[in-house]
Amino acid sequence: MHASKNKREFLNSTYMDGRSVEFHRSSRGTLYQKVETMLQGFGGNGRQCLLKTLCLIGQTSSHPQGTFFQEILRAVFTLPRGDRGAIDVEYDKAVNTLVSCDEAYPDCNHTFSESK
Repeated sequence: MHASKNKREFLNSTYMDGRSVEFHRSSRGTLYQKVETMLQGFGGNGRQCLLKTLCLIGQTSSHPQGTFFQEILRAVFTLPRGDRGAIDVEYDKAVNTLVSCDEAYPDCNHTFSESK
């Protein structure tokens, strides 16, 4: 993400109409379910690792611009704010977790955001 967009205010629901927010949230929910399944197939705890990744991305939302790969992950694993709707409640909880992500999701030893 370009440094000028670092505040990510455009992800706030006030900048998108309700249908757009819901579209982004529901499509991310569908993607996250598939990522969970993929991670489970690799032999890990897919759910815990996805939630830990969402947690880590949520806790770095105010950090300055990262590497190219970090910014791609941030774009994919950032949920627009809005009504919970069809998306899993745990996804929103993970993004807004204030405690250590390692403590909150101890059953995951590796996440996408730790890849270099």
